[in-house]
Amino acid sequence: MAVAVNGNVTEPVGAAQQAGGRQNALMGAFFSNPDGPPAERNRLVQHLLDLIGGAAVGSEIRVSAYQLRTNEVPDALLAAAHRGVKVKVVADSLNNTTPEEGGYESFRLLAKTLGKDKSKPSWLMTCTEGKACIGTAGTPFNHNKFFLFSETSGLRDVVVQSTANQATTVGGLAGWNSTYAVAGNTGLYAEYGGYFNDLAAMKKSNDYYNVRTPKAHGNIKTYFHPRATGDTVVNYLNYVKCFGSTQGGTSDNHRTIIRISMWSINRPAVAKKLWELDSQGCYVDIVADSIEDTSRAELLKPAGGYHGPEIRLFTKAGKGVHEKNMLIDGVYNGAINQKIVFTGTHNMNPSSLRQNDETTLKINDAGLHDQFRQNFRDVRTKADCELQTSTLKADPKIKRCEEEKPSAAEDEEA
Repeated sequence: MAVAVNGNVTEPVGAAQQAGGRQNALMGAFFSNPDGPPAERNRLVQHLLDLIGGAAVGSEIRVSAYQLRTNEVPDALLAAAHRGVKVKVVADSLNNTTPEEGGYESFRLLAKTLGKDKSKPSWLMTCTEGKACIGTAGTPFNHNKFFLFSETSGLRDVVVQSTANQATTVGGLAGWNSTYAVAGNTGLYAEYGGYFNDLAAMKKSNDYYNVRTPKAHGNIKTYFHPRATGDTVVNYLNYVKCFGSTQGGTSDNHRTIIRISMWSINRPAVAKKLWELDSQGCYVDIVADSIEDTSRAELLKPAGGYHGPEIRLFTKAGKGVHEKNMLIDGVYNGAINQKIVFTGTHNMNPSSLRQNDETTLKINDAGLHDQFRQNFRDVRTKADCELQTSTLKADPKIKRCEEEKPSAAEDEEA
């Protein structure tokens, strides 16, 4: 007999009973709070350290990362390799710094110690200099942030998907970020494993979306980018209808709610679709780090039958939201009363769609949705200003968005 962790079959009951509390504590949703005490600021890093520290001797850890800039995770990976764990890392070339440039000390030590020889149990490679491992269009990068564990703390086939870089900037410790971890979903683990192998082989394609096509593994569906044509987020939203649910959603008539916590919104087609859904009766609620002018104009068009999308922003340099999360509470793909989470590395900007190596998960799980919803509310209360909300006109004390935060270099924060 087996037990379920996050809806997926995993360890036999005997093993689960011995370490069940720790297993459950390591799986599910995790959120950082950059304004909280150290334990909350470092929660996502500590979660990774616990998983790496729990990796069984002879097991395998595979990592694909945009930034491994801070010391804790590279140090833990090195310690794991020293005690007999097979550690394999595919990192963006951004990490290839020199001592004179500063930072990345532990990454350089990890790279030197593991070496590049893929015939050995452990190795570390970086993508094409100034490019992604797979994406070929423009100036792409490997924007991934996932960890795979064959066995850790009694759990097998563990997939960890995060929005956070290993950095001290808004992209990491200084920003709001999230992580989702799941064990025992062998199909999902194998899918990520195949993707990791393609990254390591630098299987170049500007249309990887149609090479490793979207695939469902139980209640979780994978989407990989770049994509040459079409817009994946618009496609998600095309499945949303505003009326029909009998529970959840808004308090008046259970209208569908779309909640978005996003580092960058810079695709007018996405903004237009969100405005259209709001006009059709959906409740659209957005908190973002930046929204470029054309997308902003689409979102702020005169409202239809409703007040228009709720929009709150972070405008102060050095703080903000770095998540890439969208929540659907309502009608999706013809089914009512749905609670769905989209999370991963995909920003709503052109480079995430057309250029970068990116991963998104769609997770149909009501309990998980509600955890992400609470995080969304926590992030929303910390936004610096309101660009458009139902309360903006009614309360003159609310801080209105006037100035944009200074633009951060995408290769530092994405």
